Amino acid sequence: MDKTFAEFKQDFYSRVKDFSLFDAGEFNLLKVVLDGLKVDYASKGKIRLFVFSSPLMINFYFFVNRLRGKSPLRKDWKETLKKVSKRKYITIDPGGRVVKTGEGNTSFYFGNILKALGKENVVSIVEGRKPNLPANELHIAEYNALLASACGNLKKEDKNQLRILHKTYQRIEASGIFSESEKVNIRIAIQQFFIQNLFWRNALRYINPERILLWPHYHREGCIAAFREKNIPVTELQHGLIAAEDIFYVLPEQVRSVERKALFADEIGVYGQFWKDQLLKGAGYDEKQIKIVGYYPVSIVPTEKTVSDYKATFPGKKNILVTTQTFMHEYFCEYILFLSADLLAKQLPYGILVKLHPAESVEKYAAINGLQNVKIVNENLDVLFRAVDLHISSYSTTLFDALRYNVPNFSIWVELYSDYIALFRNEGISHIIKQGENPLDIAPGAKQHKEGNYYYEKFDSGSLNKLLN
Repeated sequence: MDKTFAEFKQDFYSRVKDFSLFDAGEFNLLKVVLDGLKVDYASKGKIRLFVFSSPLMINFYFFVNRLRGKSPLRKDWKETLKKVSKRKYITIDPGGRVVKTGEGNTSFYFGNILKALGKENVVSIVEGRKPNLPANELHIAEYNALLASACGNLKKEDKNQLRILHKTYQRIEASGIFSESEKVNIRIAIQQFFIQNLFWRNALRYINPERILLWPHYHREGCIAAFREKNIPVTELQHGLIAAEDIFYVLPEQVRSVERKALFADEIGVYGQFWKDQLLKGAGYDEKQIKIVGYYPVSIVPTEKTVSDYKATFPGKKNILVTTQTFMHEYFCEYILFLSADLLAKQLPYGILVKLHPAESVEKYAAINGLQNVKIVNENLDVLFRAVDLHISSYSTTLFDALRYNVPNFSIWVELYSDYIALFRNEGISHIIKQGENPLDIAPGAKQHKEGNYYYEKFDSGSLNKLLN
């Protein structure tokens, strides 16, 4: 996507006026279409659009996958689900981000939730890349490769859903609103919806939860549709930045006409009042659906020695922390190369610690490896923010995390993400720096306008109970 988020929204909503265009039976595929256009699946390589074939050809595709052994609900998976069929909750974590605690590995986002709910009451599912999972968690790999034994041949209800999806796409195509490349991405997104929905409808044959807790609500419409068909409430938990510029949050008011059908979660728990205020600026969630749960991810309290060791990474120097973001490695490498050279040239007593986004590979940062005053670290932010004197990112939620530690923030200006970055500047959370600017030369880091608990309230089991009741 080569537009800013604000430009994307402006373009989309200037073209689409009647959101019933995306109606698909009981549901509305507005968010599915947004997903296809935003992600631009077609640019990521050839994807076979088998869902737009006949049911006979789809069944043949499943048969071939079975022969290849691509099976999501293998017999052992089915048996595992049966063993946990009485558990009241499912948590779905797409990131698989694991942290080490005194009790062993746990999910960064759901560890405290699991503890509050009681692990014995939860089916904990992690998608995406297989992490070092605790023993009680299950893993689902990529849906596309895992359908065969989940469904066998298409059932009557599956074929009916396919007909509805095909008719919805035909209506979208006939509208003349979208370009050829956009239509490809919409078809891919509809296929992803069907695959995800089919998987979960089959998985729900073996488990019967009372509630689902997940993040995010977008890219997950197929899941939500499956749960809604079974009248299972879905609670979304905030996982990062929520801003008025976001494509999947704070939607225009006219979206309220399809809001209930458009497969948002039934409610959302946010970190603090600031995030609730952001959501209330537009459609998606209303006042009653937004509950303040506090900062629920797992926070680590490090030993004094761990912190002091990081403080002494560059003996006799203070530390600057740079936290990177996905798809922005070129910007960060360019900036770190400049800052490293500038600190040395001016003999400034600072070194640079670089914390990569968990979804990034270190190979993307080969250009900065080996610099004498730069070190890439793989450490928890609760440790790093205690060991640094200022923090640089762009528009990451780590800028909000820094508020909890009184660490001054700076945002690297990138025009493509200017609408998001402006939010941090306007809130007084971060000072803007451009390529070629050293934060030590231009200004102290910005201080937020409001107290930290406006952004992050304390999480406890009481706030979780409010969310679930």
